[in-house]
Amino acid sequence: LHFEHLNVVEGLPESQITAFLQDKLGYVWIGTQNGLVRYDGYKVKVYKLGSDIKGSHRDFSVSNIYEAKDGELWILSRSNGLFRYKRTIDSFEQYKFAGNDNGAIAKKMVIDNDNGIWLYRRQVNGQSGPDSFPVARLNIKTRREEKFKYEVTSLVNSKTGRIWLGTGEGLVYYDRSAGKMSKIVFPLTGKDQQ
Repeated sequence: LHFEHLNVVEGLPESQITAFLQDKLGYVWIGTQNGLVRYDGYKVKVYKLGSDIKGSHRDFSVSNIYEAKDGELWILSRSNGLFRYKRTIDSFEQYKFAGNDNGAIAKKMVIDNDNGIWLYRRQVNGQSGPDSFPVARLNIKTRREEKFKYEVTSLVNSKTGRIWLGTGEGLVYYDRSAGKMSKIVFPLTGKDQQ
């Protein structure tokens, strides 16, 4: 096996890798604590997500890189929120969501089968409480946001399309037909066995 090493000498903005994805076109996307990198096998291009937006945080750390089924590339930055890559003009569009500016750090995202983006974030300024919504689902088309009051430790989209949340209160899933969260009670019975 032959390995190529890519580091700060070859153009990475920093050596700490936080996320990694190879897209359907073959580009390698690398999230770092100091920006996003696109690597085509020959050269790197660095993007500082939010650097051109007035009032954005100067923390360019990338939490998550996700390619949707339709080929859309979504990037979750630690402090500047959610971005969609616009391939035709090689730039990023920011999607605002509630909690983006109140000290929350974005931790993870998944995209469900209805093109909803699920995000969870951790409060860093002790701002949890009855008005804190660490979990949100953003409808990509309408930009409408649904909020859920769960302190999440894990977030997964299963093969069947069900969104699972590991929480401090146990295992929870989003019931699309009912439009609400359902808590799993063990032992599993009936529809919960999916």
